[in-house]
Amino acid sequence: DELNYLTAGTNYGWPVITNGDDYSQARISPFRDYPGMAKPTVDWTPSIAPSGMAYYGSMHTAFPSLQRHVLITTLVDKKLYSVNLADGEYTQSHIFPEATGRLRDVFVTAEGNVAILTDGKEAKLMLFKAN
Repeated sequence: DELNYLTAGTNYGWPVITNGDDYSQARISPFRDYPGMAKPTVDWTPSIAPSGMAYYGSMHTAFPSLQRHVLITTLVDKKLYSVNLADGEYTQSHIFPEATGRLRDVFVTAEGNVAILTDGKEAKLMLFKAN
């Protein structure tokens, strides 16, 4: 699984270059880099099974430390990740560790609160508000 910062005219290489494995655990491609192709901005190998994504913009103020971050829910890893777009290094961190289970989707409210939906028959909607 990967996240790319898209720019016009860039070749992101799929499926020629990838760090990932097929579901059978076989390599998808022998190349992790190739001339003229961009490597992923962020890579998750083994797969975290990303399932939802939301942008926490600079206009959101409830959680200032999340401004200009992409929030990503995961099914296999069962975590909510934050990728910092503001620092230019695209650092990632695990946030809201109390959000547990298979995380299906994430949404940022107009107030800047973060809503997370879990997966399955016992799915629940969690709302995280700043104090």
